[in-house]
Amino acid sequence: MWLMTTFGFFSIIQERPDDTLLTIRGSARGDLEALRDRYLPRLSDIEEGPETDHKFRAQASREAVAQALSRIAMDIDYATFKETTRELEGSRAARIQGGLWEVLGELREE
Repeated sequence: MWLMTTFGFFSIIQERPDDTLLTIRGSARGDLEALRDRYLPRLSDIEEGPETDHKFRAQASREAVAQALSRIAMDIDYATFKETTRELEGSRAARIQGGLWEVLGELREE
């Protein structure tokens, strides 16, 4: 699952079939720290792996992640995601997310 928020971008996966934990990956340590501080206090220590798609990763139980996702959804209080991102994270983040929005727009049905 990809999760793009006003405070960070994450990839959430189950690394191994028998794993009871979900792995939350990010390209920026600060994104995972913000996730922990705001919504997921039970997130494990953040590990750094330079040879991976996402440089930073941490783990939490599926239940803790589900509760965090619920709280993130309950905190949505904006009408425009891109504008809110610009206000909170700056023009660089908004430009990058806007570019991603355009690329993902190619998935739309004609």
